[in-house]
Amino acid sequence: MEYISGKKELRRLVAARKKQVEPAERRSRSVPVMQRLMALPEFKRARNVLFYWSLPDEVTTHETVQYCASLGKNVFLPVVEGERLLIRGFSGMDSLVPGESYSIPEPVDGALQADILDMDLVVVPGVAFDRNGGRMGRGKGYYDRLFADAAGCFGGGPYKVGVCFDFQIVDSVPREPHDMLMDAVVFESGTEIIRNENRVCGVFGIRYPVISGGMVWCSGWRLASAVSAAGGLGLIGAGSMKPGLLKEHISKCRAATDRPFGVNVPLMSPYATELMETVIEERVPAVFTSAGNPKLWTSRLKEAGIKVAHVVSSSRFAAKCAEAGVDAVVAEGFEAGGHNGKEETATMVLVPEVRSAVDLPLIAAGGIVSGSGMAAAFALGAEGVQLGTRFALSLESSAADSFKQLCIGLKEGDTMLALKKLSPTRLIRNDFYGKIEAAEAAGASREELQSLLGRGRARMGIFEGDLSEGELEIGQAVSLVRSLLPAGDIVRGIMEEYRKAVAGMQVL
Repeated sequence: MEYISGKKELRRLVAARKKQVEPAERRSRSVPVMQRLMALPEFKRARNVLFYWSLPDEVTTHETVQYCASLGKNVFLPVVEGERLLIRGFSGMDSLVPGESYSIPEPVDGALQADILDMDLVVVPGVAFDRNGGRMGRGKGYYDRLFADAAGCFGGGPYKVGVCFDFQIVDSVPREPHDMLMDAVVFESGTEIIRNENRVCGVFGIRYPVISGGMVWCSGWRLASAVSAAGGLGLIGAGSMKPGLLKEHISKCRAATDRPFGVNVPLMSPYATELMETVIEERVPAVFTSAGNPKLWTSRLKEAGIKVAHVVSSSRFAAKCAEAGVDAVVAEGFEAGGHNGKEETATMVLVPEVRSAVDLPLIAAGGIVSGSGMAAAFALGAEGVQLGTRFALSLESSAADSFKQLCIGLKEGDTMLALKKLSPTRLIRNDFYGKIEAAEAAGASREELQSLLGRGRARMGIFEGDLSEGELEIGQAVSLVRSLLPAGDIVRGIMEEYRKAVAGMQVL
């Protein structure tokens, strides 16, 4: 969509789109909009719901208001009385007076006579919305002006949901000081969540609890910035970098997005100390540590104002993370690609074990590539997900195209855990894996395996695309990925799949 800088131009654009859809079609298309509204957890929890405009509207139907009342919710409508905007309880369609409920006079200076802070949820229409919650209102912003002085209404307060058609979604809405900022926007083909109570989102300052893993040779600034710009948390994988290169990626990531991002630092890296000094110097918003003791750097990072998460493969290590004072913990099951824990505990077991061991914000990783996988992880006690394989196979991933094409054609069982005497690593079956398998079957020592592995084998395979002799690391769930998509589309798709999965679960 084109960028519109002025409200007059935006009104003309949306009006032109609206003319292409007949009124009867608009009414039928409002059904999925309202279904998305009612699927929101905030709607389901809400006791007092305010429909923030007059009822004869092509999006909010009479049936929706009546349905809310039938659920036992207290439904409220705005009523204009002179220079006052009141909130009145809905007691049936016959109680409405068109002169009071349907007409919106010209903006006037009026005193707020309604306690909007008693509302749990406010349903808001508009001429246009953007995906960040911006809204161009109707009625020249009359309602918004009257509510603007309500303490806490615009910075928190009731949960505000914008409802609209697809043709009302634009790139950006010009804003005025009194304009309400939505906490969520629901439209025909999607839902954008801006505000939620998720602890992972709260810790890292992100919209969606979706994190892209800091994978060597895949997770550069392009991938990290794309994930962060879409509302998740993108991580730069510093495990394959020297400090100078990491600094360059941090700078480019900052230039590409103003959203929070992070860096993953494997503590076993020979440059770990220098990498940490770099992220502290650069004031990176978040650091995810792995493959080492979380106590080594957590205090220093937090003193610098950096949020810290640590990746664990067991509940015992999760408890050590809590002792170290980390802000969140990543429970990574052995389905994950790359280096894994020696315990070989699967994600389905590991997540509830860690949830029982610590009360930290919990991020699940390993075998998760979809919204349904995210829903399963949340059912086990997770509050966020970290995806490596899915984002390794995105357009912004720095992995070789030949590696990506190989991966999207893999089937179940095409990856195996190997190199257990060194560091358990999940690999794709290729010529190099065959040599490792034969050596391990013959009882090769740690030193012999290290000699066979050599140096730069992962770069050779993942980054340079040597599919025969390279070390090809990818997760077990690769067999579920069949396309290469932009990272932003992956983030939004995961959230949409998650909501559908939760809404579609059978209640026994």
